[in-house]
Amino acid sequence: MKRTSILSLVAVAAVAALAGWLVLTLLERLGYMVPISPWFTLVFLVAVGGWLVWKGRAVRKLAAGERTSMTSLGAAQVLGAAKASAVTGSILTGISGSLLVTYAPRWASPFGQNMVVSAAMVAVASLALVVVALIVERWCEIPPDDDAPSTAQTAGA
Repeated sequence: MKRTSILSLVAVAAVAALAGWLVLTLLERLGYMVPISPWFTLVFLVAVGGWLVWKGRAVRKLAAGERTSMTSLGAAQVLGAAKASAVTGSILTGISGSLLVTYAPRWASPFGQNMVVSAAMVAVASLALVVVALIVERWCEIPPDDDAPSTAQTAGA
């Protein structure tokens, strides 16, 4: 298993922020309002983060050899969910950042205030999801088996 690169997550967030800003700017110039529901996104992010921590703790117990209902297949699924959540969280961090940049000049209007506050909360929750996902990904690592021969030793034999 290869760990998720923090640099790649930052790059994904930057591309998402740029794409979000471009789409918001284009829609605005065409005269469209952006129909989004960032409050639902906030609830979703908190729920996914909570699920990851809950399942990640079970994987951690499995890796430590403690009694748990988690199976190795389930641990692999949690690892996949953690990796996907890290990428999704970085995308949503970038998009909510573009919402902040777009609607911050409209702070005086109630719509602008709502968008800035909700986008800031989604940005924080998205970033928290990335951190949780990276932690759970580390919990999914299996310690090396000291009894197993390394690949370098078997390759030379």
